[in-house]
Amino acid sequence: LKRSENDQESWIEAQSWIYSEGLKYAKISGGLIELCSMLKEIGFELRIFSHKTEFGPSRFGSQPFREIATSWIKTTDLNSFFSIEQNIDFYDSIDAKIAAINAFDPDFYVDDLIKVFTHTGYNSKINSFLYKDVSPGINWLMEINHFSEVEDFLL
Repeated sequence: LKRSENDQESWIEAQSWIYSEGLKYAKISGGLIELCSMLKEIGFELRIFSHKTEFGPSRFGSQPFREIATSWIKTTDLNSFFSIEQNIDFYDSIDAKIAAINAFDPDFYVDDLIKVFTHTGYNSKINSFLYKDVSPGINWLMEINHFSEVEDFLL
C-alpha cells in the first residue's frame, strides 16, 4: 500500500481500518502470552508504550484508536497483564514515547518499529529487540521473529 508517496493516502486509510474495525481480526503474536507469564512470574514489570494517536483521521471516521485498542486488550489473554489504569501508556508523538521509555529505563524493550530504535533520543544501552523487521546494521539491536526468542535471551 505504500510503494510511493502517491500511495500515502491509501496507507492512511488502511491504517484507519486496521486500528479500528480491523482490530477484531487481530491475533496475539505467538509466544507473547508465555513470555508475559514468565516475566511476571520472575518479577518483571510489564508496560506498553504506544504513540498511537487518540483518534484516527476525520476523513476516515475519526475512530477512537486508543479506546478501541484498550477494549481489544480487555477481550484477550493480554488482559491478565495489561490495563489502561496500570501499565498501558499512550503518547501523542514518537518523541514523547522515546522520552517515556528512557525515563522508565527498562531492562528489556521490544518494538516492531525501527524508527523507535533509530530515533536520536533512544537509549541504546537498553537491551532492545526489534520484532519482525530487519535492523539497518545496528549492532546493539537484536532481531526476533517470535517472542520465545526473548525468553531464550533471558535464560
